[in-house]
Amino acid sequence: MIYFLCHPNPANYQWDIVPLAEGLLQLEIPFASSTDYWLRPDGTYLLRHVAGVEPLDCELVVVSSGF
Repeated sequence: MIYFLCHPNPANYQWDIVPLAEGLLQLEIPFASSTDYWLRPDGTYLLRHVAGVEPLDCELVVVSSGF
């Protein structure tokens, strides 16, 4: 699993992680994030916080440049 460390303020546009997460979603590669981020038109978040999943539980940690 891949873990995204996102800035908690949704107004802080994190341009570098959105396309990466969209690509991973299309490839069906699982990922979680430190906070819910990027509200999609269907009302769900692209990046979702998953309870119990921490950075050390994952194979890769992505840190947003906006962090």
